[in-house]
Amino acid sequence: MNHIQFSSPSRPIIAAGYYLDPSLKTLFLPDGRKVALTETEGRIMTCLLINVKRPVSRLDLSQNAFDENEAKEGRAIDVHISRLRKKLGEYSYTLTSKYGKGYVINPPSIEE
Repeated sequence: MNHIQFSSPSRPIIAAGYYLDPSLKTLFLPDGRKVALTETEGRIMTCLLINVKRPVSRLDLSQNAFDENEAKEGRAIDVHISRLRKKLGEYSYTLTSKYGKGYVINPPSIEE
């Protein structure tokens, strides 16, 4: 299995209706609201947005989200995903888990 590796981009990422500015640690939701992210949350969202509609494994998220000195064990990614979902608010449904595959972010439904 190939693991996803990326270097944290300095330019904004626009995908799935989201606008992520890694340098400001800011995520703009599809409705334009601004959400502040932690460094780790920003790295997770970067990885997910670069791979829109494709599952990203917990291992890949962990390897890309944490510095070498940070804890990568246990359910740390799940805790950060839970926090991200809370920050996404009404768009939390766009961040889903795919059993045995990982997490995926999808564009919001057209009904929005």
